[in-house]
Amino acid sequence: MRRILCVAAFIFPLISLFAQPCQGTLDADWIKEKYSKREVMIAMRDGISLSTAIYEPKQAPKGGSPIMMTRTPYGLWPYGEEFAGDLGVAFKNYVANGYIIVYQSVRGTNLSEGEFIQIRPVTSDSDSSAADDASDTYDTIEWLLNNTKSNGKVGIKGVSYPGFYSTVAALCGHPALKASSPQAPVCDWFIGDDFHHNGNLMMADFNSFTGYLCPRRFIAENGGKYPLEATRVEGNIYEHFLGRGIGEIFSCLADSIAFWNEVKAHPDYDEFWEACEPTSHFHAGMPAMMVVGGLYDAEDFYGPYRTYRQMLKVRKEDVYFVEGPWYHGSWRNMSYNHMDEAWFGNNSTEYYLNNIEYPFFAYYLEGKGEKPAPVYLLTSGETAPELMSERESEEFWETLEAWPSLNAKGLKMNLNAADSSITVKGRVLGSGRKAAKAVSARRNYVSDPSDPVPYYHEASKQRRRDRDYMVGDQRGLEERADVLTYYADTQEDTLHFLGPVKVRLRLRQTRPDADYIVKLIDERPDGYQMLVRADVMPARYRKGFYASKYLKVRRNGWTRAFTLKFTMPDIAHNLMPGHRLLIQVQSSWFPLVAMNPQNEVSYYDAQWEDYKSAEICVLGGSVTVPIR
Repeated sequence: MRRILCVAAFIFPLISLFAQPCQGTLDADWIKEKYSKREVMIAMRDGISLSTAIYEPKQAPKGGSPIMMTRTPYGLWPYGEEFAGDLGVAFKNYVANGYIIVYQSVRGTNLSEGEFIQIRPVTSDSDSSAADDASDTYDTIEWLLNNTKSNGKVGIKGVSYPGFYSTVAALCGHPALKASSPQAPVCDWFIGDDFHHNGNLMMADFNSFTGYLCPRRFIAENGGKYPLEATRVEGNIYEHFLGRGIGEIFSCLADSIAFWNEVKAHPDYDEFWEACEPTSHFHAGMPAMMVVGGLYDAEDFYGPYRTYRQMLKVRKEDVYFVEGPWYHGSWRNMSYNHMDEAWFGNNSTEYYLNNIEYPFFAYYLEGKGEKPAPVYLLTSGETAPELMSERESEEFWETLEAWPSLNAKGLKMNLNAADSSITVKGRVLGSGRKAAKAVSARRNYVSDPSDPVPYYHEASKQRRRDRDYMVGDQRGLEERADVLTYYADTQEDTLHFLGPVKVRLRLRQTRPDADYIVKLIDERPDGYQMLVRADVMPARYRKGFYASKYLKVRRNGWTRAFTLKFTMPDIAHNLMPGHRLLIQVQSSWFPLVAMNPQNEVSYYDAQWEDYKSAEICVLGGSVTVPIR
């Protein structure tokens, strides 16, 4: 492991004067020489105790050390005398600058006492006797202030589920908590994170995550995961799920995973899901917050946008946003530079850790440096390996005053059935040539549950979902009769997309329900069709997520025409000269998304005989994205 390159890191008192970022990674032997570790059980207000690992500098900086926390359901491996490996990577700047590093297992996990509840609702306040993850953070901070040599200032960060706990921690109200950074935070497991997108089950993800949904009351290097034999994928992921209904696939979970029973009991967006969503509790008295997300995060790309926008509703100052072309948590991967065959430049992690994340915490916990910019952005654009594999990402980073950019304006791109073109005000996007007139034009396809559209070109070779599908090559899918492709012309200048993707489709169908997947694709000059953004929306939620509204099929075998609107999470992508935009519409994305029965049946209990083919008629539509 490389030794640290920042000389000041060897003397903590000197560090406290300069707040220096550290290049590279920290040597594990050096960390052990400068730090001590202790494992304690910290009592909460309701009497239960939480397992906590504390790493402290043997020589504390003058005035005490800031405290950096992470709260997690995945355990505090390694236990005993060994040190956590990410102290020298994700926490390298804090260790190099003499911070106290605290890891804590949330209640009911591993060695922590109490009951574990998935995405536990917030019910307490700082003065109540009720206990939840917010009050647990408050009580932990209070203990740390009294039992460590701190400077009285605390920060917290975490990725994914720990990102959820970082969000909830910001609600605790403790005056010592000065800064929080939810990173790829779980926010809403019904609308857009992990297990559901717009109420549709993300089947491959749910299946692979079931081991983490079991009770985690034991120590394990894998975070206490308990693999379920019944969810093991035999062969490849596509064929494993093919020809089986949701009710059959997950019938094995009823006796082993309580959360699955809760999911089945709440098929629509109701009080159960609302209570689990933390951002509804946001208030102006929260600490400074830097929300971090990945543009190509397969797990939680909804949570960062929701968290950031909800924070801006309660206050405008001390709220920050960071986005880059990252997969889930890849801003902790020092070697990250590409997904599939889309390359984004080297050392984006190093730049983020040294120039964005650490300066944010140093400003609020050490009083050093300058106030951060409101938005830090690393946009994707030219991604061909021959052009980008040797490029440094530093030259592409930019700062903005707002997200989206203050001068962004919506570009409405229409789907023209007459010639399958993408048009803007009657002209084909890219060249500006006049488009064919779409007089009574429409396009049809059949959505067949026995032959669903694969979510990724490698689906037939893999045993689990591949994160690279978020930018995966879409070549070959346009040849399928059940995928409608609309084409722009080759771009003559750069088109800067930045912001949420709003979809509007005008439809008819022959069944009471169907899913609609819309995809934005950047076709490079080398032929690679890079997925930029895609998401799914079921017709049954066209009037809102609070109740399934199935369509009525008339005597002629078709439903009435209806409009389906939904918003996909934001993009930040430059469509470069020589590239062209493609938009695809389809009704399956398998097995990433559970196949819709396309029938008026209980969604989670559907058996294979309930699944029916549906003919889909796309009468028209549009996709609107802000450009700058």
